Amino acid sequence: MTTTKEVLEHAKLQITDILISKIDPAPVQLRRLEIGIMEDMARSVDQVGWLQPILVRPKGERFEVVFGNHRLEVARQRNHKIMPCIIKNLDDDESILTAVVENTQRTAHLDSSKEGEIFDDLCEEKSWTVENIARKIGKSTPYVYKRLYIFRHLHPKLLNKLSKRQIGLDVTYDLARFPMRDQLGVAEKFMKTHSRLKAGIAKCYHCPIHCPQTTKDRLGV
Repeated sequence: MTTTKEVLEHAKLQITDILISKIDPAPVQLRRLEIGIMEDMARSVDQVGWLQPILVRPKGERFEVVFGNHRLEVARQRNHKIMPCIIKNLDDDESILTAVVENTQRTAHLDSSKEGEIFDDLCEEKSWTVENIARKIGKSTPYVYKRLYIFRHLHPKLLNKLSKRQIGLDVTYDLARFPMRDQLGVAEKFMKTHSRLKAGIAKCYHCPIHCPQTTKDRLGV
């Protein structure tokens, strides 16, 4: 629930027009730029203009996107000179967490492997706990734990497939429970026997702790 303090802080935020030439995209991309989204956005902008500003933070004499990379790219493709922005002073951790929260609230297709990388960095470099992260982004502990576990234990080639949404999150979580040296072989066998792998559909996706089936049973290998 939004607190009175947060409402008042939000009310203080001013929309400022900033030269696009002074705005840099976010260094950590939680979502891949999707052509379909940008095409729809471009049509909307042509008809009614920008309905929402992007959020940026100061970086020296320039600005860096916190969220709004799709909108910034559309503006550049349309040769716009200025972009409506909200400027907020955020450190690196706050910037990343704000981006995660904003995207998950919009049920955007986030890069789960990138989320896991971010969570791992917060745990290793900042000594945050899974519970701390979950509380900060308004998600459950299992949400954070699953992505962190996958990032730490999944073979890099399978992480790449997850990033490209060529394989489902739950499938990769099951694969990550195998020794890394066996994961590619298990994934290959699974792909041959389950034509719906790309949709991320397997026999059972219950938590291994509560599900009577073993990981091998769930993958059918």
